[in-house]
Amino acid sequence: MTETERRRERLEVWSWLLFAVSLGAMEGGVVSVMVKTFYRHAVAAPTLDYTVAVLVGAPLFAGITSLGWAAAGLRGQPARLLAHLQVLCVVCLLLLAAAPRNVAGLAMVVVGAVSARLLWSGVLTLRTSAWRLSYDRARRARLAGRVVAVHYLAIAATGVSVGALVDRRPAALPGFYLLIAALGLVGAVLYRSASRAAGPEPALDSAADEPGGTGRAGSLRAVGAILREDPGFRRYLTWLFVLDLGVQMVAAPLLICLADRFSLSHIEQILLITVVPMLAVPMVMPAFSRRLAQVHVVLFRAWHSWLFVGALACSVAGLALHAPLCLWLGAVLLGFGYAGGSLAWHVGHHDFASPEKAPHYMALNVTLNGVRGFVAPAAGVGLYRLAEHLLPGQGPLALLIPIGLAAWGAAGFVAMARQPLAIEERRDKFPSPPPAALAPALRPLEGALS
Repeated sequence: MTETERRRERLEVWSWLLFAVSLGAMEGGVVSVMVKTFYRHAVAAPTLDYTVAVLVGAPLFAGITSLGWAAAGLRGQPARLLAHLQVLCVVCLLLLAAAPRNVAGLAMVVVGAVSARLLWSGVLTLRTSAWRLSYDRARRARLAGRVVAVHYLAIAATGVSVGALVDRRPAALPGFYLLIAALGLVGAVLYRSASRAAGPEPALDSAADEPGGTGRAGSLRAVGAILREDPGFRRYLTWLFVLDLGVQMVAAPLLICLADRFSLSHIEQILLITVVPMLAVPMVMPAFSRRLAQVHVVLFRAWHSWLFVGALACSVAGLALHAPLCLWLGAVLLGFGYAGGSLAWHVGHHDFASPEKAPHYMALNVTLNGVRGFVAPAAGVGLYRLAEHLLPGQGPLALLIPIGLAAWGAAGFVAMARQPLAIEERRDKFPSPPPAALAPALRPLEGALS
């Protein structure tokens, strides 16, 4: 690797570190704690609770826009468009910084946080394309590992900082948001410097027809054909939908309960909702990456999914019994679940897809994740409020339904894993590399997080 290439990678890592700091201030759990604290008297309680559901679901339902961002990237240079999106994300931070403590201010917070997540979906989509045009496979894997590591740590650190200010210096929050907006702008400038260091950027269309290229992978016709023609992957997605629906229904009611029922400080709430799960991810990521490199994704999901069930059970027990220890244990287990789930979500579809169809499979995966993001948080809040209406003080009992959904999804993966012949037939039909071939790609991520 030349010195210019090393310099570009360093600039990229620093740019994404600074940008993650800005993104951390708009994390759903962080912004929701602020909303519950500062806008409690601005709107009615149901409106505030459903606003929390929107903020928690924004990182999820924003994925639906990835198909549009992919099409936009095909019409130009993804690195340049990506830099513009970074700047627009920073502008969204300014809305949060300027928001007054009234109904209009609440609207500004929601618009800013949701818009930032929609833009971030474009950043993720275009970043993959930009890396593919600029780096070979080995360098992409190494860079991804470093970026993922700093991303989690930066968001966790920002969440702690915001929580501390909400507790002790709420008047300083606008200034803090301006500061991290400035850091985000510096990150965007560093990214443009890194892009220029590589010379002229090739157009994505030139790579669209290469073997394994992305092409127009996001077309609705392509993903529709997958659902019709691949019953194995359709079954896999069905159980994933059920599992994740249960998991995603709990976050918003959990935050509402913490704010309304527990005498926890704001920083403790942010630690439980955002920081502890994110810090738990690097603890088990190396072990999970090794495991996923050795087995089919269905076998991995068959045991890993129960971590989510255990996390939800601990969290709901903590709410119902007013037991903070259970809440902390649930947060750690949820982080463990996120670690394995993130790996399986990003590379698991390769166990079903042929190389040339892999982008289509991933586009379908992202779209369905966005659909869950629209439905799950609002459904969780609705169940909680219904239980509170029927049985005052017993709202957490409604969250037994999400636990049941998560357990149902996990059991579905167990049922699939008991059909090893079907898994082998998938490998024969689509001669993609076996799971062990993923080890070289996962090893840099493992090293960055160990």
